[in-house]
Amino acid sequence: MKKTIMNNKPFVFISYAGEEIDLADFVKKILLRVLENTTEVFIAKRDIASGEDSLKTMLTEKLLKADAIIPICSYKSKKTQWLWWESASVWAKTGNVHPLFTNISPNEFGPPLTLVVQGKEYFIEEDFFDTIKTLCENLKISTTRSQLEFTDKEVENYAELKKAHSEHIPPAHINIA
Repeated sequence: MKKTIMNNKPFVFISYAGEEIDLADFVKKILLRVLENTTEVFIAKRDIASGEDSLKTMLTEKLLKADAIIPICSYKSKKTQWLWWESASVWAKTGNVHPLFTNISPNEFGPPLTLVVQGKEYFIEEDFFDTIKTLCENLKISTTRSQLEFTDKEVENYAELKKAHSEHIPPAHINIA
């Protein structure tokens, strides 16, 4: 895979629903630790400086240069056109899309994303790190087994996030008598 040159580092874009920025922040922290800052990781809104043209920064300076994307798929993000559009943009360019599902199954999240890539569960630790490992392999970055484990502090943060975001919210059903 050809890597985009941005400070000579591969570039990963994280897509999410605005209300779930804490999930994106956690993924970014893990990526930066595991990859030992060998990769640039971008979270829209959070990583755009005050006064910058946000659309220009996000779209032309970041998304179009992304080597990979991690869309955080949930009931909330399913409703945002941005997650779908950002994921499709990276998929069309590199095919390097690594969905993480929280509080929604891949079947409930639905196509087209689930038709073109296999996602994993955010709150199953093995799945979470399998996603990170696969991303690293696709970017040609070596990792060790010990890098693909949570630190004690990360375990605490992960548990807090799981408590806050893993509630399954089934779709509404209306019965007409």
